[in-house]
Amino acid sequence: MQKEETEALLFAGLIGVMGAVIGLGKLLQSGEKITVRLALGRAIGTSALGMSAFAFLAWIPDVPNIALVGIAALLASMGESAVERCFYSIFHRKN
Repeated sequence: MQKEETEALLFAGLIGVMGAVIGLGKLLQSGEKITVRLALGRAIGTSALGMSAFAFLAWIPDVPNIALVGIAALLASMGESAVERCFYSIFHRKN
């Protein structure tokens, strides 16, 4: 594996772990009863939201890595329902 590919995989892993940590932090902050199933589900869901920041590379190919980290943190912090509401309001505007 070449150095560039290794760095890209490490960066993707960093984004995924960051999303999972944000999700677990939000879970700890909430008043919900914490179970293993809930913690794993929250970590996987927010990790996937963080990874979706890479979709911005299709839109703007030269996005700096630090911007991708910020976008990933934003998406993971917002959570699934907030991201869904944002997309709904953007794509279902009444003309």
